[in-house]
Amino acid sequence: MARFISAQEPIPPDRQTINIGLQDGTVITQKFSPTPKASLDRLGKALSELLQTPEQNTVIEAPNEKAKDTAGISFGTVEWYLDPEGDAIHRHTAHPSATELNIIEELIMRRADEMGHHPHISRGKVEEGADMYMTITCTTHSPRGLSVRDMKLARKINEILAEFNTVTPWKLNSSRDMDDEKPRIAALRERMIAANRAKINEALERCGCEAAKSRSTNPPGVSAKGPV
Repeated sequence: MARFISAQEPIPPDRQTINIGLQDGTVITQKFSPTPKASLDRLGKALSELLQTPEQNTVIEAPNEKAKDTAGISFGTVEWYLDPEGDAIHRHTAHPSATELNIIEELIMRRADEMGHHPHISRGKVEEGADMYMTITCTTHSPRGLSVRDMKLARKINEILAEFNTVTPWKLNSSRDMDDEKPRIAALRERMIAANRAKINEALERCGCEAAKSRSTNPPGVSAKGPV
C-alpha cells in the first residue's frame, strides 16, 4: 500500500504532482492530474489506501482472501496503480475462467450503474488461452482528471473483487521460467491499459473534450470494453 509522507504536502498546491513516500524513506514525485475542484485532502487520503507504491513487485503477488493458496506470479494485482499521466488509476485481475470473469464484470457494471459513474474495462488473453484477464481503469471525463468519485468507485470495485480469486497464477510455459514470463505479463498489462486509454479518448471526442485527449492508441489483439 502506498504511504504518503506526512512531513510534506502529498499533493502540492499546484495540483500537478503527487509525492509518494517509499518504505526506505525516499520520496518520489509523480505527475498528477486531478479534476479542477477535487479536494486534495480527500484524494490524498483515498489514494494512500488504494495504491501500491512503485517499489513493490507488481508481478509476484500475495494471495487475496479467496485464493489463500495462490503462489507464484500472476497478471492480477491486489491494489491499484496510478497512471504515469496522473489522471487515472488501474487495477489488473486474473481469474480461473472466462465464466467467472463475466460474472465479475456484470457485478462491477451493475454497481457502476447505481453510482452513475463507470470504469473502462479491457479483457485479454495470452496466445490461445482463455479470456481470463481484466484491466479496470477509473477516471473522470468531464471535468477531466482523477476525482473523488473515481476513488469511491475503486473502493466499491475492491469490495466486489474481494469475493473472488483475482490473482490466479500465470500458467508457466514449459520452455520458459518465471523470469522469462514476467516481461510477458508486463507487456499484456501495458496493452490492456492502452486499450482502456483508447476508450477514454473515444469518450472525450464524443463529449467534445479533445483538448484533454491522451496520445494512447488501441493496440491490436486486446478486447476493450468500457461504457461512458
